[in-house]
Amino acid sequence: MSSVFTPSQIAFRPFQTRRDKRRGAMLVLIAVLMAAFFVSVIFSVDVAYMQLVRTQLRIATDAAARASGETLSRRQNIELARAAAKKLAAENLVAGEPLILDDSDILAGNVSRQHNGKWLFKRSGEPINGLRIRGRRTDDSPSGAVDLFFARIFNVYDYE
Repeated sequence: MSSVFTPSQIAFRPFQTRRDKRRGAMLVLIAVLMAAFFVSVIFSVDVAYMQLVRTQLRIATDAAARASGETLSRRQNIELARAAAKKLAAENLVAGEPLILDDSDILAGNVSRQHNGKWLFKRSGEPINGLRIRGRRTDDSPSGAVDLFFARIFNVYDYE
């Protein structure tokens, strides 16, 4: 007995054969894309954390500079101004730890306004009317470098 196919059965038969050969092809594509997605998530979490630490460091340094400037203008004593900067910096957290300033991070000098409207800081200028605060989280700073979360996968352990 011979088989008779209708036109609709003939049209779908080649597609069924092609589909059987490609079975599981999407699984490989999904696995590759998921790996790329996780790498991008890992990278973005660490980059966002680095930006947060940078912002916290800027805030702590600005607060310490304001405290030292206010103390210097009221008391006219550089050592009291340095102590005020260290105290306020330590009250601000950078990466979950207090920012510890070293004496070398607090520079006394003269601040003067230039013709172009910018301010110029001269380290050993007289009279001493300002302080420059350098906030840092490096290996050689008292606070140390900032540990990262996922960059260890790529052999990067900290951020300076």
